[in-house]
Amino acid sequence: MGECGLIYSCWALLKTGRVSASWIRFPQDTGAFRVLLNLGPGFHYAAVGLVLVAGFTAHLALGSASLPLALPKSSVSTSDDVASWNRTEGFLWVLLALLPLILRFWFPPVMNFVLVYFVFSHLPVSKAINNVVLAGNFVTDLIIVAIAVRIIGKKASDALRHSLRWPTAESLSLAIAFPSGIAALISIGQFLFALFRWAAHQSSTLGLPKFEIYFTLPGIGLFSLLFPAFAEELIFRGVLQSLFVRRYGVTRGIFLVGIAFAAVHFSTDFSVFSLGYTDGLVILKLCLRLIESLALSFAFGWLTLRSGSVLPAAIAHGLVSILGTSPFAPAFPGIGPLINLLWVVLAYVLFRYWPIRAESAQAFTDTAPAPSV
Repeated sequence: MGECGLIYSCWALLKTGRVSASWIRFPQDTGAFRVLLNLGPGFHYAAVGLVLVAGFTAHLALGSASLPLALPKSSVSTSDDVASWNRTEGFLWVLLALLPLILRFWFPPVMNFVLVYFVFSHLPVSKAINNVVLAGNFVTDLIIVAIAVRIIGKKASDALRHSLRWPTAESLSLAIAFPSGIAALISIGQFLFALFRWAAHQSSTLGLPKFEIYFTLPGIGLFSLLFPAFAEELIFRGVLQSLFVRRYGVTRGIFLVGIAFAAVHFSTDFSVFSLGYTDGLVILKLCLRLIESLALSFAFGWLTLRSGSVLPAAIAHGLVSILGTSPFAPAFPGIGPLINLLWVVLAYVLFRYWPIRAESAQAFTDTAPAPSV
């Protein structure tokens, strides 16, 4: 409540030029309250968060809730020692809470200076993508991998070593086929829709749609997106998925990694470029991010566990980024949710009709069989 009072007092001062005890108790003029209501989604959700924390604290004080929050013991494998899992939880806190603050405020300027003046000043510039941002993301993710190994220890390094295997040709083919097939399916749909419109209005000015417009290949420079995708997959599929599947089983483990995968991207989803968002738009974007991240996490997780290697997931992730930047056909309103829906369908089909066998998960995590799900 003290924080709320301080925030309110500051905005009352900004609104009226004065703050008194009567303002803090119950102001007669509701102008400052209107200012608070107009502060936008950031303030609104921060206030909701404070209320939820206060509510949980009350339950904790009354004995109807407990800390730490955890899944039931019956759903958790005992193959990991407590200290090892505590280090994994510590890395998650660093990844989701501490690193976004550090990397947002001081790391980008330093990284951009080094890359621009010592690297890219000597290389040709690609107009299709910001090479500085791309390289910065790649280096940042590699640093996060090093931090994971440093905090978690031997289990993280073992997980990385086991995931860096050369996959089979079948796994590599699937990694290319999944994102390419989804993009091609959308392009085919666009072409058939344009063809139908042309057939229905042959007397109009609509020309016969050209097939090549709907199947343009991305520029070669965009394939550099494979590098940050590889580094990101080392974190989530190489380290975290192995540890989470070992502890919680295949389905729960991949689901929890997908939640962390989504949370890492929240800071970029809601940056200074999203100041005009409404409360409803924030909720919509959160839902879309969660759906996308969970669908991709299950598809990439399936590829990783089936192949025993993180490389197919890295290739699929890179192609998703490439085709998201430069799709085969022209983009249209709603293409993002449509792509997410197709990935959800693909993930469901994979786990419904080609589920991961227990021995495959065991071989990848290099432990006793994971708990049943």
